[in-house]
Amino acid sequence: MILLGIIFTGCVFRFSFPGAIPNGLFCDEAARGYDAYSILNTLRDHNGDFLPLFTRAFGEFPPSTYTFLAVPAVAIFGLNEFAVRLPAAVAGVLTILAAYWLVKECFNRKTALVAALFLAVSPWHIQFSRTAFECILFPLCFVSGVLFFVKAFKREPNYLILSALMFGVSLHTYFAARVFVPLFMTGLVVIFREFLWEHRKRSLISFIVFMSIFTVLLVFWLSPGGTSRAQAVGLTFDLKRIFLNYLKYFSPSYLFLSGDANLRHSILNTGQLHFLGLWTIPAGIAGVVLGLKKKTHRIFLLWLILYPIPAALTTEGAPHAIRSIIGAPLFPVFSAVGCFVLLGLFRRRIAKAIFISGISLIFLFNVAGYAKSYFYDYPKYSTGWWQHGMREAVEYAENSRYKNVILSDKFNQGYIFLLFYAEYLPSRYQLGLKQGGKYSFGKYRVGSIERPIKVDTPVLFILRPDEMKKIPKGYEGRVVHVVRDPRGYAEMVLVEIRA
Repeated sequence: MILLGIIFTGCVFRFSFPGAIPNGLFCDEAARGYDAYSILNTLRDHNGDFLPLFTRAFGEFPPSTYTFLAVPAVAIFGLNEFAVRLPAAVAGVLTILAAYWLVKECFNRKTALVAALFLAVSPWHIQFSRTAFECILFPLCFVSGVLFFVKAFKREPNYLILSALMFGVSLHTYFAARVFVPLFMTGLVVIFREFLWEHRKRSLISFIVFMSIFTVLLVFWLSPGGTSRAQAVGLTFDLKRIFLNYLKYFSPSYLFLSGDANLRHSILNTGQLHFLGLWTIPAGIAGVVLGLKKKTHRIFLLWLILYPIPAALTTEGAPHAIRSIIGAPLFPVFSAVGCFVLLGLFRRRIAKAIFISGISLIFLFNVAGYAKSYFYDYPKYSTGWWQHGMREAVEYAENSRYKNVILSDKFNQGYIFLLFYAEYLPSRYQLGLKQGGKYSFGKYRVGSIERPIKVDTPVLFILRPDEMKKIPKGYEGRVVHVVRDPRGYAEMVLVEIRA
């Protein structure tokens, strides 16, 4: 019953208003959704590639795993924000269950329940369980791989094959897995070398399973498309810089106070973890270190040491919550262990009761404050980060009398929103794409207000407010609709242009 309550709590935080919070749909999310819609209808993504393992998205080639998972949701619920974000919410809840089973295997049921509860309400994990970013699949697959490995060590060696499979699948979820998973598996081999040698036949089969997946992906990673992500984020080989970046991921400011500065990755004045962890996590790390005689405990220390490495290798100095997302399910484990370590410091029953009451009140205060900040405040001030207003603008254009609609090229990857919200037929778009019509389809096109097209009928321009002053001489502009954010500020201006 307690576990069901925790899962219910996790569901509340992940399934409440997913289409409305975050308030808007980022272009990467819209691309995942429209690609799912395109695959559903044509078996090709919107670029015309047949069931691609990697989709071409704005100069990068992310894995298609999330897109394929979104296909059933789009088929059932239609092309909308809820359907696109649904796989993330489901993956988030499944990760809570996987983490519970893993901690139960390595510690005990009470610790597992507390760890699952902390993960269920973790700001870091909730943030990405509500957005259509493929990174949320990485913790689920990785934790499942660790779980099967522990089961193989403690019970049935045949689980090694499932573990290798899940580690292999995790490589196909997010870019950071390419670095983290091979490093982690190398550590596992060192720690459990005697066990793996004892069961070398199953270990060999598992190795073949993993390498079969790894080799196929490696071929792509070494191609120009596969290296595009590394070029985009910028890799550094400066050891001093890598070390300084690495340390930032253990900073109390990042973990407990301010979090990632990008408001798509975090919310204002909130760390990646609840403030309670400032005490429980160090105690938990100490507890795990003291228990290193148990090999399963060493897994978590290895995980902790390696978790920042993929993010630390980039040139970006500020901590990045997505690139370090594999830490999201780890810290709740340390926090849970820490609760019992701290509880063990008290001998008398009354002292234990006071400690439990105090830590419960702090926890409830943290969670209530976070819920208020995320569900009430965040939708108001974060709209600019989520490209809010695109739905309203495109729906107005769809229902209008205008036969020519031009979206300003100042909007980030604006064309994908025209395709998404207009539910433009993928087959028709793919046909036009062959004729060079990536940014021009149907009555829509992407262009500049500084170079209006010459047509006999009025043209509807979707502009940023500051572009109104750029209407060229000889053209008359009339505002027909204004898209505003929740605070009343104009985000987009729909203008009728006549020659």
